[in-house]
Amino acid sequence: MSKGFFKALAGTFLLAGASMAWGASSHHTPGGSSITCENIPSFNAQKRVSSCILHGNSSYHTPGGSSITCKAKTSIHFDQKGRVTTCSLAGNSSYHTPGGSSITCKSGTVINFNETGRVTSCSLAGNSSYHTPGGSSITCKAGTSIHFDTKGRVSSCTLAGNSSYHLPNGSSVTCKGGQGISFDDKGRVRSCGQ
Repeated sequence: MSKGFFKALAGTFLLAGASMAWGASSHHTPGGSSITCENIPSFNAQKRVSSCILHGNSSYHTPGGSSITCKAKTSIHFDQKGRVTTCSLAGNSSYHTPGGSSITCKSGTVINFNETGRVTSCSLAGNSSYHTPGGSSITCKAGTSIHFDTKGRVSSCTLAGNSSYHLPNGSSVTCKGGQGISFDDKGRVRSCGQ
């Protein structure tokens, strides 16, 4: 069969509106907003888009009601009410951690929200200081991922500089700047140097 036959066949599917469409297609989010997807999206039971690859930069709302602009040609995910739970940012954007601290996340990187619209993880736009589960201060490096526990305390990040913390056995450990660190729920070092 010739290439022309397959092009004609693909055109027939597009004209017939079949679900095997190639290229951008318009749909609705669970909240009723319009969305143009680059690929065949995933749908929920109500035939609303639960996730897809965005055709162009698109603005929606987080579970907390804040506006968010997500980057074209990247994945977006919605909750049952049509609010963004995960996407890649089209520009640097500021939100809040589960603990209420401000956070600025880097353009072009993935951001994740909890059910109340607080950031659970993203890549930092600049060096940023927060607290560990044990209450110690920690400064995390710009351009790297940070993860928060449900109370907004750092569960893991990449250190901006050398820092000393405690291991589960009570001894002290110094972790080097530029290395990853993670903490248990009591703020003791689970791992560092990775």
